[in-house]
Amino acid sequence: LTADISSDLGLAALGGVDGVLRVFSTENGEQLYSSEKHTDWITAVAFSPDGVLLASADRAGGLVVWEALTGREFHPLGPRKSGVEALAWRADSMLLASGAQDGELALYEMQNGKQLRAWKSHGGVLSLDYLADGTLLSSGRDARARLWNEAGKEQAHFDGAQQLASSCAASFDGKLLMVGDMAGLVNVYQAGDAKSVRRLRANPATELELTAGQE
Repeated sequence: LTADISSDLGLAALGGVDGVLRVFSTENGEQLYSSEKHTDWITAVAFSPDGVLLASADRAGGLVVWEALTGREFHPLGPRKSGVEALAWRADSMLLASGAQDGELALYEMQNGKQLRAWKSHGGVLSLDYLADGTLLSSGRDARARLWNEAGKEQAHFDGAQQLASSCAASFDGKLLMVGDMAGLVNVYQAGDAKSVRRLRANPATELELTAGQE
């Protein structure tokens, strides 16, 4: 159901319906460790940007941070009241954001594993991503994407999705925001402008199809 790769490309984490977190070496495919701590489907995994930590979450609200290299438990952050659908790390790896089925967004600091704040939006959070400046991007069941500051105050929202806004991502420099929906539409926004600047084809034509169209 979910996967992530560490920033140095050395580790791959996988989670699925059996509730087992598995971490592999990308060099030789060897499984380095696994954990059966989760009690339900694992719905999200995310390595911290510095590669030191790995967060995993499940459909029952379980949320755990691990030492990425060893698999030792670092911080148990759950359980949440609702299943966790999305995880995102701030660029400095010191703050983890989670998004849940009941619409709760929560922020955790990594020094002590404490929740800093939580608020609700979207009627159900489906995707999260951090911008380079620490602004949090979220999308969800209300067919919107939203930008939040670290106090949990909305800075902007972005319409244009035709159905559930199932995925969101920021460009590396934070200038562009991408929001995909369940209808297969991908809207691209400038971070400072609530209007879509372009739409991407979710299923672009293959080279063979393009060549055939020219004949």
